[in-house]
Amino acid sequence: MYEWKGDAVNWADWAVLVEVTNADTNEPLDDIDPDDTELVIELQMQDNTGVVVLNLTTEDDTITIPEIGSFQWRVDLDVMAGLNEGQTYRWAARLTNTGGTTPLVCGSLALDGDFSWQ
Repeated sequence: MYEWKGDAVNWADWAVLVEVTNADTNEPLDDIDPDDTELVIELQMQDNTGVVVLNLTTEDDTITIPEIGSFQWRVDLDVMAGLNEGQTYRWAARLTNTGGTTPLVCGSLALDGDFSWQ
């Protein structure tokens, strides 16, 4: 599993496109296929006490698969506004298909609202 660290703000959408490649072939991971009706990708975000603050999934289209080997999500401003400025959240995404469940990526997202243009 790969780790991603990023920053965001709670006064805008949070949108991410993840491209996953096969380590052996360097080709897009074909387990992530938009035509696979058995495939589920899930993302869960937790605060620093382990409380779940966000769940995304392909089952409700909060995660979409635009092409083989990639998935994406967009969390709207109204949801981001409910997260605490100045806090860092941990998140992870996993894939479940007929072959089982595989962790894909995990990360942390720091909500920084203190930036001021000079």
